[in-house]
Amino acid sequence: MPKPILIGGVEAGGTKFVCGVGASDGRVLDQVRIPTTTPEETLAAVNAFFARAEADHGDLAALGVCSFGPLSLNPGAADHGAITREKSKSFSAPLLRTGRTARFSDSSWPARTLAGTLVV
Repeated sequence: MPKPILIGGVEAGGTKFVCGVGASDGRVLDQVRIPTTTPEETLAAVNAFFARAEADHGDLAALGVCSFGPLSLNPGAADHGAITREKSKSFSAPLLRTGRTARFSDSSWPARTLAGTLVV
């Protein structure tokens, strides 16, 4: 039986970030709810979660990110991976290029980063 592919996910919300790791066979291997505080604190906790999850379960093949505000999705843009606009203006750090998650948007790493936004 082949080893399952591991996929990470981040739901970046205004009050909390939910992070998880799942396997291609449908199992949820790990998950955490992180309160949204400052960009530095919140993203440090996200990075720590994925570092621990990879140590426990293996390397991720992909990471999906969904944000509470519009993300800059153009890889050539100076603000690539950043929340470009949101109501409180208190959280504008790049989601895809900070600390550990920089690995997921680095073209030298073979995994794909999928990002999307939902704006209401």
